Amino acid sequence: MNTNLSSKKIVKSEIGSRVKQSRDKDTQKEFAKILGFSASYLSEVESGKTKPSLELLLKISQFTKCNLHWLLTGEGSMLTEPSESMVKEDSASYGALGDFTFVPKVALEDGTGMEVKDIEEGAREKYAFRRTWLNSKGNVEDLVLIEVRGDSMDPTITDGDAVLIDCSKKQVVAGNTYALRTKNVVMVKRLQPIGDTRIKVMSDNKLYDSYEIDLEMGDIEIIGQVIWIGRELVK
Repeated sequence: MNTNLSSKKIVKSEIGSRVKQSRDKDTQKEFAKILGFSASYLSEVESGKTKPSLELLLKISQFTKCNLHWLLTGEGSMLTEPSESMVKEDSASYGALGDFTFVPKVALEDGTGMEVKDIEEGAREKYAFRRTWLNSKGNVEDLVLIEVRGDSMDPTITDGDAVLIDCSKKQVVAGNTYALRTKNVVMVKRLQPIGDTRIKVMSDNKLYDSYEIDLEMGDIEIIGQVIWIGRELVK
């Protein structure tokens, strides 16, 4: 039996410091909302005044991919092993195994997007996903990764996040998030249908105003729905 965890002295203030580190660029208020806890409780945990609940630590681990053992003791790697769904590919080794397939990734270079004529032409690199996982999500040929830049979708999607887009899902479902292109600019936004042809384009960051667009005017093209978000905590 591994006794490392039980024999390590757990200090509330040190755990609080690691909890603060785990939220990266998120504010206490943003992070608490994401986790489903009050900001005051998170503040007390981070300051070392309150011992964190197991539920809080588990949610932090699930959301940030921080190692639960590291959160408790400070020992080992901060992050868990890479998700079985995605592996960055630098060689042909994974392709030879047959367990992985590749999805092209493009970057949105600024706060609103990048000018592109074709998503595939902008692909700088590819990422390997486990084939069985991708197949459970949809048709592999319809999927593309986009690296988001800017803060308009904070705190749900932050600067530098990778989002997996299913380009076959163009029908707007209320409240879901989509990649869309308007006047050759690609962006990621939350959409709300209004009537038969109009949609409301919304940002999760309240500093950005919502606006409406008529689909029949041809001003907007829905590329596809966001079905997965990947985040690096250490750049």
